[in-house]
Amino acid sequence: DRVLDVRRRCFRSGCVALFWAAGLCQYHSLLWAAPQKRTDSRMAASSSAAVVLLCVILASLQLNASAATTTGTGCVPVPELISAGRTCTSDPFYGFNTLDLTACLASCVSQPSCVAFAFYPSGYCNLHSECGTLKVPDASGSVYRPVQGCADPASACSNGFCYRPACMQQSPGGWSVNLERLTNNTADALLISTYKYYINMCRTLVTASFPTNTAIGQFAGSSYVSIGTLSSAAFSWQTSTVLVLQFTGGTDGRQSKITLSCGAASGPAFVNESPIMTYNFKWVTPVMCPPRPAWCVQQSPGGWSIDLNQLTNHNADYLQSSTYEYYINMCRTLVTASFPPNAAVGQFEGSSYLSIGTLSSAAYSWQNSTVLLLQYTGGTDGRQSKITLSCGAASGPAFVNESPIMTYNFKWVTPVMCPPRPAWCVQQSPGGWSIDLNQLTNYNADYLLSSTYEYYINMCRTLVTASFPPNAAVGQFEGSNYVSIGTLSSAVYSWQNSTVLLLQYTGGTDGRQSKITLSCGAASGPAFVNESPIMTYNFKWVTPVMCPP
Repeated sequence: DRVLDVRRRCFRSGCVALFWAAGLCQYHSLLWAAPQKRTDSRMAASSSAAVVLLCVILASLQLNASAATTTGTGCVPVPELISAGRTCTSDPFYGFNTLDLTACLASCVSQPSCVAFAFYPSGYCNLHSECGTLKVPDASGSVYRPVQGCADPASACSNGFCYRPACMQQSPGGWSVNLERLTNNTADALLISTYKYYINMCRTLVTASFPTNTAIGQFAGSSYVSIGTLSSAAFSWQTSTVLVLQFTGGTDGRQSKITLSCGAASGPAFVNESPIMTYNFKWVTPVMCPPRPAWCVQQSPGGWSIDLNQLTNHNADYLQSSTYEYYINMCRTLVTASFPPNAAVGQFEGSSYLSIGTLSSAAYSWQNSTVLLLQYTGGTDGRQSKITLSCGAASGPAFVNESPIMTYNFKWVTPVMCPPRPAWCVQQSPGGWSIDLNQLTNYNADYLLSSTYEYYINMCRTLVTASFPPNAAVGQFEGSNYVSIGTLSSAVYSWQNSTVLLLQYTGGTDGRQSKITLSCGAASGPAFVNESPIMTYNFKWVTPVMCPP
């Protein structure tokens, strides 16, 4: 029967050589079945060995030929396999490659939407009834060794299948979401409510007390019950950043639903049991968020790094109300699900949610070291947006105007755009108290001092006035020239007494430098003193910041 079955399979798959080899084997087996009719038993044995060897050689040649024309790696997506009602075999009749099993097993481990299967010495591969006692080839593919359980220990053995859910998902927003980043192979997450709940992701529970194939478990009293099996996993996207994962098949029909959403990591949390024996969980995680565009980390012309990801709000969009409502976010698509996919800025007009710029279209240009123009195009009917980000105290995004038509202009003042605060701006006075010079920083404009020339000065940052060279901490406007008279990165300081600090900047244009004497007193702001010696500019700054507490 086995030989006839091989012949039928080979005939269907066009294995001509194997068909004839099987026929020859069948004929020889009939002869061998009646050895009493043979006159030379040694000749019979020799003939048997030769023919069997011929069968094996011809079969191997044909399997190689079949494998050469087989497509794929032999790793079959689970939904396709189940819908076809097939067991996991690697027979060429089913179109799988039987001869590259080592690579197949390795790729199945790395591809979550995959059924791992093993090659048996008989030439058949079937995990349908034996996924607890697999045999897999070693690195050379020639020696077989027994393996208990599935090839991937995180897989579930269900109805003979070594199964892992499709944890690499494609968001409706167009990006990939890899839920395996939430897998914990060391321990399950433990949630305590009326009962204890154990949860993991993309694998069965680590806790061994639960039934086989358990994805989520409940400990009630002294019982470890499954409230959902890994092999039953079903996915449904609610929005581009919200995914519902449902597990059924738990003990006595129990099931679970996990709502995964984008946000700062908070881990899984139990919500409720509703309806009865349906357990609801939420899991907020950055894994569900859209990828951060590379342009969100910028190098300012002033030489420091700007990270716009600090302005991202994963929970809600910034809302601006004018004639219409405007929704805006940073370094991600809009959270509000009503807008078209990929919208970075949106307008709500009447009952319509319109995109006024897509995230993927972003282009940027620096206006000066602390001002960045960000432009989005590709919105509904050609709409576009421009956002001018600048350094200052946080005020959030604000709508400016629509000019020209269908071009929407916004401004966004934020400390994120400011140069980093030098460490020396927080000092320890010789009197024993702390002095924070950051209190003297003006994000909106420089201090302007008029004498023979105009002098611009700020504290703990480069000059706001864009006309000066990058990195200028103090500047002089002479005729039509904006010259640096000291760079922020050159700052050195020395205490004169417990309430007087001398701050010196060098590295200005043509070797210019500045000295600022900060002292305790009623606020009078900075003042120019003199230029002495030549190209050394002296200032004084009386401020309560320098006073003892």
